[in-house]
Amino acid sequence: MNEQKLPASSERDKVENKQQPDVSANQQSSAEQSTDTTKRQGQTGSLPPGVKVPTQDKAEHKHKSSEKGLCPICGHKNRPGVLICENCGTSLIAGQPSLVGTRNIPEDEEKADDDDAAPKVPTPSEFTPFEKDMVLRLEIEGTSTAVIVQPTKEIILGRPDPNTGTKPDIDLTPHAGYRMGVSRRHAAIRLQDKQLNIADLGSSNGTYVNGVRLSAHWPSQINDGDEIRLGQMTFKLQFVKASPEDPDSNNNA
Repeated sequence: MNEQKLPASSERDKVENKQQPDVSANQQSSAEQSTDTTKRQGQTGSLPPGVKVPTQDKAEHKHKSSEKGLCPICGHKNRPGVLICENCGTSLIAGQPSLVGTRNIPEDEEKADDDDAAPKVPTPSEFTPFEKDMVLRLEIEGTSTAVIVQPTKEIILGRPDPNTGTKPDIDLTPHAGYRMGVSRRHAAIRLQDKQLNIADLGSSNGTYVNGVRLSAHWPSQINDGDEIRLGQMTFKLQFVKASPEDPDSNNNA
């Protein structure tokens, strides 16, 4: 009978090593893939499935704003890096329309009543007739600036809307209207039978007469010496005789 000779110990080891898969090579490949994945996660952060990371060019374009910080609407020079005009609220990002409406200001006074509640109207001060030869002088508190108004049937105070092109009769943008919380259509001053009234037009930050906030669309009588406030912009009213130098509309004085 022929006997089968078994390989020597060293030869058996070689045979077994050839039959076993190269585990170390597979482990090394998996480790390299894990390292690449970790690097990618470190660069982009933990993102939900389906979220695309913008390329560098797109990200730079998205945050590109006016190099000089000049507002294309009001011409205000803003601080470096500002994306929204600090004066009028216009977007400074190239190619992007203005999406900013009115700057909301935290309430520090009592809010206006609900629409179904009784309207809030301040007690009128001593009546002052507004004669034909008069103009209304609105002195802006804390400045040496005044707005001269020749009231007609209705005068709208507010800020322009660059998206629609509409403009109020009295543009308060040059007087930091956006920063002070003035709405696009904030309030209306009306003249009837030698009497001036003011009405809030549903503004975001309210219209006040002598410290009392008006209910929206309810007119309140205003007289010489009264104080009105649009958002945080406060005016002192003066009924003054018109002069030849007075303009036909609002002006700085």
